[in-house]
Amino acid sequence: MAFRFDCQLTGVSGLLKQKAYTDPKLYEKAIKGGLSYASRAVPTAAAKSIRERYNIGSARIKQDIKGPFIAGDQATIIFSRKPPSALQYGGKDAMRPGRGLTVMIQRGQRKPVARGFIVRSGSLQGKPFQRVSNEPNAKLRFVSGPSIGSIVLRNSAFGQLIRTELQLRMNEQFIKGYQRVLDSAARGYTR
Repeated sequence: MAFRFDCQLTGVSGLLKQKAYTDPKLYEKAIKGGLSYASRAVPTAAAKSIRERYNIGSARIKQDIKGPFIAGDQATIIFSRKPPSALQYGGKDAMRPGRGLTVMIQRGQRKPVARGFIVRSGSLQGKPFQRVSNEPNAKLRFVSGPSIGSIVLRNSAFGQLIRTELQLRMNEQFIKGYQRVLDSAARGYTR
């Protein structure tokens, strides 16, 4: 005489979901999810980091950041090299002799622009210019501040610090994005 014992194990369905963790497709999807999540955080993190050190608005900074462009396991973010006007860096014209255009590129450091002024009329009204020399008919040069690309990617005063902060933020966001994809798969929401 034999006894038949049928048992139902609880938690097996959970283990079957864990099997998905070893799936190479899920691993690739998690990498892409982490990369996408991390790269989307760059414009906001860059704007915050630059804004803390330079006198330019976050919205203006974000205008000069394009991307992310994701290809495979690499994300590309483009920082514009077109310099913003000196007015974007708090340019002011004192309109008094000897007290022309001043700008504040770095926070707390307002500096005069030699022979600089803001045009008050005509088609160039409101634009900052600088006379190349003291001659009455001297050529004019448009006054701009550093580009967002040069602040972040070149040897600017805070360039290395900004790049380090961006790298730390991207690493942090990559882990979150990667984990989100794995958590989603564990809950059974794989595609």
